[in-house]
Amino acid sequence: MATGADPRSSAGTLGHAPRRYRNALDGLWHTQITQGEAYVSAEEHEVVTTILGSCVAACIRDPVVRIGGMNHFL
Repeated sequence: MATGADPRSSAGTLGHAPRRYRNALDGLWHTQITQGEAYVSAEEHEVVTTILGSCVAACIRDPVVRIGGMNHFL
């Protein structure tokens, strides 16, 4: 599970935080969201991932405000 929390990030819609960890290989925060979750962050050096089957994920980033996110819905 997560090894730390970033106050600039928000959790998913299922009432629990997505799986978040610092990757030892690249030193970046990696956040993995699952079905029904959404995640928004202002962290510059963060990788947000998901695994898709028949689902849809939408990613969006605002370069002016410097915030981005992803949702994963069925």
